[in-house]
Amino acid sequence: MNRILIIDNDVLIRWSLERILTQEGYVIDTAATTEDAYAFLRRNDYKILFIDVQINETENIHALIKIKELQPALQIVILSAHPANQIKPLLESVNIYAIIEKPFKAEQIKSLTKDIFKG
Repeated sequence: MNRILIIDNDVLIRWSLERILTQEGYVIDTAATTEDAYAFLRRNDYKILFIDVQINETENIHALIKIKELQPALQIVILSAHPANQIKPLLESVNIYAIIEKPFKAEQIKSLTKDIFKG
């Protein structure tokens, strides 16, 4: 199943991503917090995780490590309002598929998602 998990505290980001990806035929679950997401990760297998990461919160790095422990094959796509070159060095301990800077475009999300499911 083409299942994707979205974690973002911004309801509009969650809604936008869910709408974009549902129209492409993917099954989407959304969570406002990593704590909420852990329940989804324990119940379902996901191919992709879209997650908002704040560079000033080290909790995010620990959460990503825990998420990879729960689902090692999960492809993680970081969403951030900060430039990718500021985010990437902080995430060296976690295998990240891609970093997308906000605001993102629907076509960017669709293309990336298709690439991940093909690979």
